[in-house]
Amino acid sequence: MEKGLVIKGESKFYIEQLQKMGIAYKTTVSNYTTSLESEIYSMRFLKKRQSENCFAGYAKVKSNLKDKPIPDIQVEDILYFSHDLRKDIFIPLAFSIDLKSAYATTMFLRGLITKETFNYVMKLAKPDRLASIGMLASKKETFSFDNKNKLTGYELNESAYAPFFYQCAMDTFEIIRSCRQIAGSDYLYSWVDCIYLTRPDTIADITNYLNNIGFNASCETLHQFKVSRDSIKVTVSFWKQKEDVCVKKEFHLPHNNNSAMKEFIQVLKQENKQRYANTQKIRSSRK
Repeated sequence: MEKGLVIKGESKFYIEQLQKMGIAYKTTVSNYTTSLESEIYSMRFLKKRQSENCFAGYAKVKSNLKDKPIPDIQVEDILYFSHDLRKDIFIPLAFSIDLKSAYATTMFLRGLITKETFNYVMKLAKPDRLASIGMLASKKETFSFDNKNKLTGYELNESAYAPFFYQCAMDTFEIIRSCRQIAGSDYLYSWVDCIYLTRPDTIADITNYLNNIGFNASCETLHQFKVSRDSIKVTVSFWKQKEDVCVKKEFHLPHNNNSAMKEFIQVLKQENKQRYANTQKIRSSRK
């Protein structure tokens, strides 16, 4: 049996080889890795390469949570994907206030992690800092296929610590909602841990509020702020100063209306087993 660890590898090639040879296999997919088990392969593929410090940070966070009561929160309860962009917009100048390390700070202020753990996580590079908290919501899905590539088994293992991550998301949403109330008519929209304003007049009041409840925030001036909508998505773009260069940032959001939100939630509730099985059928039909 061939064993190996493939950095940023592509498991598709190996799966297709097993399908062509008519060999049964099992694949386990997580947030960060994909593993493949068969009579000839035993391999693991890394989607993202995290540092040892990142995993050490995650271990510290998880250790702090072992004796804490688990919040009664499900992923469907989270509203952080909500926004207020219901029409096309163009503003020459807009302003943003972004909470720094919102989830780690929330966990510390709730007494879920110690000061030592908080300080360790805060010293990590941003990708590692995000991952050390994000791993709390990790899940593993295992799919078993027979030698005719028919799905014969499915197993979902979700992290027992996921509700702590969801609690952070809910707390962040409530904080941003309070910032919106302070902004009043200057409010433009918000997304996850960032609020956008049409004028700078309430920036000081919002940052004072955040500082008073234990959060740090960064403020930026955005140029040529534009929102465009189509039938599928909402596109937000703007230019901002980064050191001595002005750079463009663009990202896409789901539509935020009642029917779209209901549909989005239903997608979250769908069993991944069925979605994966359907995908396999489509791939097989194309061969």
